[in-house]
Amino acid sequence: GDEAARMRLVDRALPAEDLLPTALAMAGELAGNPPPQLRWIKELLSQNAAETDLREVQRRELTALQRCYASPEHHEAVRAFMEKRPPNFR
Repeated sequence: GDEAARMRLVDRALPAEDLLPTALAMAGELAGNPPPQLRWIKELLSQNAAETDLREVQRRELTALQRCYASPEHHEAVRAFMEKRPPNFR
């Protein structure tokens, strides 16, 4: 656990009793994101998993990022941040 964290193979090492509560908290944070962006991230990870061409990976990432920036969800997130309120992604 700790060795894997030092080697940066994992984000953090946890005692067994903290694993489920931590995983549920992380899942809750992820679930608070807009569904289209979560779907796009999943697609991007699937497409890039076996890709050996770094330029293709970067091209896909840039395309996904541009799509996210143009989305209504991004605009709502920026408005919510400026207004110091949680975003409402509906």
